[in-house]
Amino acid sequence: GTWLPYEGTVVDAPFGRFSEYFNTGEPGYDSYDRQQAMLTAIWRQDLADGWTLSNTFRWGRAHVREQMVYAYGYSGYSLTPTDPDNTLSRLVFAHDSLTTVLSNDLHVTGEFATGGVEHTLVAGLDLRRYELDQVQASAVGTPLSGSNPIYGAPQPAPVPYLDQVITQEQVGLYLQDQMRFGAGWLLTLNGRYDWVSTTSTTDAVTNVAGVDRSDREFSGRIGLSREIGAFTPYATLGTYFNPQIVANPAGDAIVPESGHQAEIGLRWQPDADSLFSIAAFDIRRENVSLDQYDWVSGNYYYYQIGEIRSRGVELEYRGRLSDSLTLEASATLLDAEILADLNAAIVGNTPLAVAENQASLMLSWEPASVEGLTLTGGLRYTGASWVDNENTARVPGRTLVDLGARYDFEGGWSANLFVTNLLDRDYVASCNTAYWCYQGEGRNVSLTLTRSF
Repeated sequence: GTWLPYEGTVVDAPFGRFSEYFNTGEPGYDSYDRQQAMLTAIWRQDLADGWTLSNTFRWGRAHVREQMVYAYGYSGYSLTPTDPDNTLSRLVFAHDSLTTVLSNDLHVTGEFATGGVEHTLVAGLDLRRYELDQVQASAVGTPLSGSNPIYGAPQPAPVPYLDQVITQEQVGLYLQDQMRFGAGWLLTLNGRYDWVSTTSTTDAVTNVAGVDRSDREFSGRIGLSREIGAFTPYATLGTYFNPQIVANPAGDAIVPESGHQAEIGLRWQPDADSLFSIAAFDIRRENVSLDQYDWVSGNYYYYQIGEIRSRGVELEYRGRLSDSLTLEASATLLDAEILADLNAAIVGNTPLAVAENQASLMLSWEPASVEGLTLTGGLRYTGASWVDNENTARVPGRTLVDLGARYDFEGGWSANLFVTNLLDRDYVASCNTAYWCYQGEGRNVSLTLTRSF
């Protein structure tokens, strides 16, 4: 149940609502094929005086080929039904993408003391190369009745609108020093400087010149905490830098996302089996990249929100209530707001698809009469979210029930049966504008068998 309009999915249309598993695609046409491989090599060498040199190399390759048909509102790209048959407009999308990633992280770690300060130092060089060779294509698909869907109509061949190779190379130098001193003080300082080059070839379809931009930025973090008996108050301040990889006809217009986070908190561990945590945070994100499909041109276009602030409070408890009962509980109260943007109409609004309130509760019981058995049950609450940055309509929150059972056998074997959304509740997870809403996952039953040795 995906790619469904808001009216008829979250709220009633004149005909009611689509069924939970309504398919806007074409069962005989839609396909997805993914072939991937990854290789990791880790090398470590002990040096003199407690220093260690480590290197981690990774190579990954993924080839994805996909074609699909999906709805874009009702007939005429309307957000409301326009005919008695509740006809849906549809688009065809296809892509062939080959991604290759190479990365290498070389770092040295050591421990030493200066005066009354104990240091744990990490210094490293991080290299990364990402290449995406892609072809994207689209077409206007055949309409589909929302009241009486009949599948099997031939679909037009998707026409390529993008054919290019994007390459991003990144070099990063980093240094971290974790210092312990005084009566339970812990100070962590780290810094990183990145050089990033992002290029793309000329689009073979449109003949538009590709991206050719260079970015460099310093990011870092400082954290301070102190153990005072069973209490540990702490404060952190950090920045980040995230270059974007997008197929953007405007070329160099998409700048890296950046931002910073400040957090203060308190951890209380009254005994070895209990931990309470509370944290207040403020996160600022600048130049957040989003994409949207333009059905007139048949292309995706990219844009960036100027600045988003997320501030709130997190509460968490993990501990034993008795010898056989364990409780895990958490809650997040969030206030997310768009602080700056070229579109003044959305300033002050909440970003789309962000649930500002979340909570969970999980209780585990280990019956003394059955050694090795653990039964779990819990609740997950996700609050309401907006369908767009204009905040024109909301997606309601939901509470889901989960249930599980784990049994540890002799010889290192264990079996874990877990059921999410036990009551098979029908709900909408989120919307990306009022054109596209996504049904939440129904009851999911999984059984995992594990052996440790």
